Amino acid sequence: MARMAMVFVALVASGCAHYGFQLVDSSLLTNEYLVNPRVTEDVGVFIDGDVPPESCERVALLRAAPTASVVDVLREEAGKLGANVVHLRDFRNRDNVRHGGREQAWNAVALHCPQGAGQSATRLD
Repeated sequence: MARMAMVFVALVASGCAHYGFQLVDSSLLTNEYLVNPRVTEDVGVFIDGDVPPESCERVALLRAAPTASVVDVLREEAGKLGANVVHLRDFRNRDNVRHGGREQAWNAVALHCPQGAGQSATRLD
């Protein structure tokens, strides 16, 4: 019984830490690339201020809870959606009235860049 209570407390605490959203929320913009998922290591990164080539197509909008490995979490999600680049956009830290606390999240865009177009993206192998 005590173990079940500890598990319940851990689940509630982790849910509160994310203020009502999962580790990564994604809004799919196209399903064209779902048939070709990529491993995390094959997903490059553009940081805020980088300008992706115009030939890159937006695959999804991503929002992730801040964690020590947030970049890898976003790369993994982007890869599952068939994107080969994730563009880190900004960090949000604002009041969340609905959940009664602060909401912190990284916003990013999962991109699919034609071969060669995403070469300027940072590879984090």
